Amino acid sequence: MMCFPPIESSVLGLAPWWSSALSSDLGVRCAVIAGVGALLLAVALRAGWMLWRTRPVAVRRSTLRQRLAGESGTATVEFVLVFVPALGISLILLQTVLMFSGNLFVHYGAFVATRSAIVEAPRGALGGGGYLADDNDPAYNRARRAAAFALAPVSGRENSGGGGDAVAFEAGLQAYFTAYGEDAPAWVDRLAAERLSYALTHTTLDLYETRVGENGEVILDKQTQPFGDNRVDFGPKDPVTVGVSHRLHLSIPYASALFADGTHQTVGGETAYSVVTATSTMSLEGYDVNLPELPEVEREQ
Repeated sequence: MMCFPPIESSVLGLAPWWSSALSSDLGVRCAVIAGVGALLLAVALRAGWMLWRTRPVAVRRSTLRQRLAGESGTATVEFVLVFVPALGISLILLQTVLMFSGNLFVHYGAFVATRSAIVEAPRGALGGGGYLADDNDPAYNRARRAAAFALAPVSGRENSGGGGDAVAFEAGLQAYFTAYGEDAPAWVDRLAAERLSYALTHTTLDLYETRVGENGEVILDKQTQPFGDNRVDFGPKDPVTVGVSHRLHLSIPYASALFADGTHQTVGGETAYSVVTATSTMSLEGYDVNLPELPEVEREQ
């Protein structure tokens, strides 16, 4: 059995989940692409405006069909030179914004999964079996469901199969709106179960041993043997680190290739995805299983 040495939060450099998302490699990459894309789009639109202003007044007042039907073909060339790049840049910007928001959701999913883990960890510390082991471990499933619920808004669509957590989620939403005398929105019936099913199918968790190296760097060792003598148990105030990996659905055509790690089959057919990962660390407040000593001073009756 292994127990983690106590680590001060100042050494770990713990930051809010949104701060970790913004400063992550993917967050910085999206910010750079968005900045460059916005600049190029402004240049393309400015060029189109300048071309438009340099044309005679009679041409500017003509219809689009009349301009495109010009014998010289100049209008058609100008239209293609401006519209095609502007459309491509717009698609890239849209996919980048969705990717950036997806990165935020994955980091939030890691946060809620870790929050679930620090609730479940004491059960493992009491010797009740492995912790965050596999799909057969209730603690693992509870933490994974916590992450999946957080990721449902940015997930794709996966067939729920007519049962399981996804259908129960849809039924719960229906019951919620019914209890308040309201009709459930259309997305509850069309999307809720399929989106949660996608999140559950394409989200995995890992448990890491968190320690500080000789030079003060934080080291995360992935735990591959959660059972037996090598099982990781947690003591009071031990750091608990959970990693979340999610296949983020990419929905923008052509521009998705900029971030895609592969393709897979979903309800909408073969779609692209990007593997987004995040970790979150929280300290276990702990507990004392031993009762305090009896007081030696006699109490008044």
